[in-house]
Amino acid sequence: MQCDHCRREAILFQPYSGQNLCVQHFTLDVERKAKRLIRKNRWIRSGDRIGIAMEGNAGSLSLVHFLASTFGKRRDLSFFGFAVDEESETSDVHIRAEIVQSYGIEWVNRSFRNDDDTFFPGKGIDWKEFCASCALRRCFILNSRAHEEGATKIAIGSTLDDEALQVFLHILRGKVIQSPQSDTPWIIPFSTVPEQEIDLYAQLQEMKIQKHPSQAKQDLEGVARDLLEEYNRHHPSTRNALLNLRQAYESSVVEARAHVNEPIEDICRICQIMDERRQVNRDAL
Repeated sequence: MQCDHCRREAILFQPYSGQNLCVQHFTLDVERKAKRLIRKNRWIRSGDRIGIAMEGNAGSLSLVHFLASTFGKRRDLSFFGFAVDEESETSDVHIRAEIVQSYGIEWVNRSFRNDDDTFFPGKGIDWKEFCASCALRRCFILNSRAHEEGATKIAIGSTLDDEALQVFLHILRGKVIQSPQSDTPWIIPFSTVPEQEIDLYAQLQEMKIQKHPSQAKQDLEGVARDLLEEYNRHHPSTRNALLNLRQAYESSVVEARAHVNEPIEDICRICQIMDERRQVNRDAL
């Protein structure tokens, strides 16, 4: 099987585009999609200090390589990597640190032991029961780490599969379909690239990928992932359609707010409390 762009041997067939791609053109395709998103959303600007959230998976490891190879020579930008979980005996945080530092990027090592007491307004809360603005606990952890290090942006290695799954879960739970809310803007360059392609991209860069245990079948996220994978197998554009649905909703909310004097209540009480806390902290400065 030959690449559709040259005579080299193809390593991947893209069912959604109908293309066979060799190593070179596959790599160019992944990076082209990421660069296009960055330009479209104006995610990276001169003077930015960008924190790279390192989770040890293919997405975050690929993200380090992409950002370093694309923007590493720019003197008007600075990057640092940090872990979004606490280091333990079984953790591979030290491996992530070595990878980040091998690209000449600063590594920030801080404990997350007291984050719950500092940033979460109560204990024993089932965060999955609240609105989409809550997202996951890591949303608050990412924001706190970025604030401490003076970051202007947070780079996330989420793939198309990750983003589509979150939209699908919001639908199943009857929650608001919108992106996580954060004081520091998120950069998600791989959000239009399938997870399978990011895994391959990381393998081509010889990255040491951490394998996470699969979700239990009775867990809603695990069931939703299986359903989405099965449906997408027959309808390859399903995940893109889910992202378009979220974008359409967010655009309608912005448009509606522009035509009314009062804000639309699409966040839960937990998020309101966090907003009030941040406002109090700002007023105290």
